[in-house]
Amino acid sequence: MHQPSVCTMSISPDHAIAGRRGTWRVTFTLGPEGLRVGGAIRLRPPEMGMVRWEVGKVTAAASRPGASCDLQLLDCHPISHHWRHPPMIQIDLLGEELCEGDTITVAIGERGGYSRGFLRRARAQEHAQSDARWDAWIDTEGNKSLQPERAHNDPWLPIESVIMAVGPAAPSRLSLVARQPAPDQDHADLLIVARDRFGNCCEEHVGEALLSDGDSAWALEMESGTVRTRAPVTSGAVVRIHAVDPTHEITGTANPLCTGFASERTVYFGDLHVMTGEGVIASALGDTEYGFRWGRDVAGLDFCTITNKPDKWDHDTALDDAFYTPGEFVTIPGCELGFTIGHKNVYFPTSDAAPPDAASVESLFASVEGREALVIPHHTSVFSESSRRTFWTEHDFDTHDPRFERLIEMCQDRGSMEVEQTGGNVYFGGTGSSVWCALQRGMKVGFVAGTDNHRGQPSEPSPMGGLDLDEVTVGGLTAVLADSLTREGVWDALYNRRCYATQGQRTLLSFELAGRPMGSIIKGEEAAGLADGRELRLRVVGHRRITGIEIVCGDGHVEDLVHTGMASLSDGIIEAQWEDTRPLGSIEPRGDAVFYYLRVTEIDGRMAWSSPIWVTVPGC
Repeated sequence: MHQPSVCTMSISPDHAIAGRRGTWRVTFTLGPEGLRVGGAIRLRPPEMGMVRWEVGKVTAAASRPGASCDLQLLDCHPISHHWRHPPMIQIDLLGEELCEGDTITVAIGERGGYSRGFLRRARAQEHAQSDARWDAWIDTEGNKSLQPERAHNDPWLPIESVIMAVGPAAPSRLSLVARQPAPDQDHADLLIVARDRFGNCCEEHVGEALLSDGDSAWALEMESGTVRTRAPVTSGAVVRIHAVDPTHEITGTANPLCTGFASERTVYFGDLHVMTGEGVIASALGDTEYGFRWGRDVAGLDFCTITNKPDKWDHDTALDDAFYTPGEFVTIPGCELGFTIGHKNVYFPTSDAAPPDAASVESLFASVEGREALVIPHHTSVFSESSRRTFWTEHDFDTHDPRFERLIEMCQDRGSMEVEQTGGNVYFGGTGSSVWCALQRGMKVGFVAGTDNHRGQPSEPSPMGGLDLDEVTVGGLTAVLADSLTREGVWDALYNRRCYATQGQRTLLSFELAGRPMGSIIKGEEAAGLADGRELRLRVVGHRRITGIEIVCGDGHVEDLVHTGMASLSDGIIEAQWEDTRPLGSIEPRGDAVFYYLRVTEIDGRMAWSSPIWVTVPGC
């Protein structure tokens, strides 16, 4: 027999536009138990994936004469919250009790009433979402103030959730992503996406895109908010494609293209660290399929990894295979493991691998013994702010296993982990767990990056701590210099550290020493031949205008090629070289080697770092 509901909930209107202000009325209709005086209802606006609603002015009214409502806005003001403490509206009943069929109506963003000169209407979340969920609970007896052992059970009974569609705002820009052409190609694949000012994809946008590359122009019809096309390129030249929709007055510019930039290899961009709502903490959003579709169809990534927990391994690896399309979109199977000593991501070259053991760091490495795997420490300078370091701490490099930990996450949404000193794009440091500290220990790790996005949206930066709505987020992308856009090609580049990290921009980098690419370890006779001097060569094309090019040496020496005049800045290919004329034996090694890496800064402050090149010092 169907059990009557203790309370039902409805909302009007049942939809919203991302970032738009308005008034929403939530009506609770009481079931057979009614609501006693002292009882209460709790209402939680959608909050998954770090999204936030600004509730504005809230009012509540009961339908029965003599009944009144007392409001408490928990964690609603100021308009920020940690994901463990989302905003909550509590309505306590006073006066007369309510019976079956009586209602309580809560107005979210009621018109009227000002605060510091602003009309306090509600503001919808900025994140477009087809299934934004309003949750509510009811305490019919008024037991909420009792200790659980006295109340005998949880006094808060769940009310069936209400699902709301939050659509994108009007398109405000065209997002253009161009894939770097292979050395033998005379064209580049181009993805054009209409986005609103919050980055949401405007799937129903219809318009015309007029494109130009400086030499030619052509037009495309946009019928679904996205369009794919090909753009002509000239070998060796830097091409920047622009687009404009004259009707909607929106524009966009693609990342720079350069055929043959990395000689016989091609630079591909991807996100190696993305979380979704499957098998992870309650703050995550979306599912694995949504994440891969976003990475492929909105972000225009070349490769991507969804790093959910190992309990979703079979589910996620099946989707890895479903979305893997050689030459178009590469998926790398992986997952995230959290330990008290820090977090590590684990990756495999194929989807038929068994998931790693997550019980401990020791069992992790034992479970990948004899297997082809990469283990990457991430957000190494960050601790769990929600549990005062007791849940997980900054990374302990004593757990390092050089067989599998050949890479380290240089940056992500929380900022750069390069150095100990905070400032610029470094927000966490001073704990001895930065990338610099790992290198100083002699660890030979190349650099990668990801967003650590908990929205299931690869390449999209989002606030992670949730403590400040204006929190700076910089994102992160990994670039690989690969022989092919396949799992084998991307894996080979990652395993051999032929990769670099950027803070979300598609900067082109090439960094060599004695003809050896980034990530190389030069040893033996080859290293002995570099004892008297080492010439480092670089090529750079900035996503935006380059303002700084530096070569960082392991002993702390930084060679500023811009200020010394050795690198001339331009919008094209910047080529430069610098020779470290100091005898190799005069430089204090880190472990058994001296290392160098390239650091590039663009006009917006975003940075890119090549993986290091190591030169082994004889006798070490």
